[in-house]
Amino acid sequence: MAPGNTDLNIIAFSAPDKSVSKKISYNYTVPKPPEPVENIGYRSPSETYPEGNLFVMPGDRIKIKSKRPPGCTVVANNHIPLNEMPDKIIPGIYCGEYVVKETDSFLVSKINITVTDKEGKSITKQSRYWVSMFGPLAPNVAVTKGRLAHLLFGLGDNRLGGAKIGYLDSSVLMNVVGKVGSQYKVQLSKCRTAYIDDDAVNFLPKGTFTPGSLTDRWTVYGDSAFDYVQLGLTARLPYQSFSGS
Repeated sequence: MAPGNTDLNIIAFSAPDKSVSKKISYNYTVPKPPEPVENIGYRSPSETYPEGNLFVMPGDRIKIKSKRPPGCTVVANNHIPLNEMPDKIIPGIYCGEYVVKETDSFLVSKINITVTDKEGKSITKQSRYWVSMFGPLAPNVAVTKGRLAHLLFGLGDNRLGGAKIGYLDSSVLMNVVGKVGSQYKVQLSKCRTAYIDDDAVNFLPKGTFTPGSLTDRWTVYGDSAFDYVQLGLTARLPYQSFSGS
């Protein structure tokens, strides 16, 4: 369908009597296909992913995307190359990734994107969101407040919110290792992380031990209605339970 105005006629019958009809005229403008930009000073800011303001730690990946004129040299923060993607629909999309290192010292700042065109003219723009590292004096142990706190599998979103792992009770301890927008990233185990709303937790003072626990005594019993399993822990931690067949 070519760009421009398109008239669409719809015939609707009222059931069950199909002898009565109603004609609806609808005018729709097909959007123009995206076009490459021509000016290196293009105002649209570069994007970072995950999307939003970021608190990062060593090992985290920052993905950067910028729309600029085709054929340019694009560098982020003077040392992160952004490569032009071979997109036949809209040329001039530059992408790159950076893995945060132990030696990095990001302050609360936006990423500088330097664009150099074919004639050697350069301009520097900033990303939409800022990036920072957790400072050595910042607290990193959080505790849930209230009884509606919930953990999310990831940063995806839908009409009712992101996919939930489950709800947490109050005073549950968690180790915070990052933040994306309004979501704290928490380390549940060596190989598993989750996210929680920033308004669902409070931070404990710096120096609070990283939460962890060994299992205590197990108690298994039942009554006429249910079977019960009690497992003691030395700290209130997030957990998941599964019932087998």
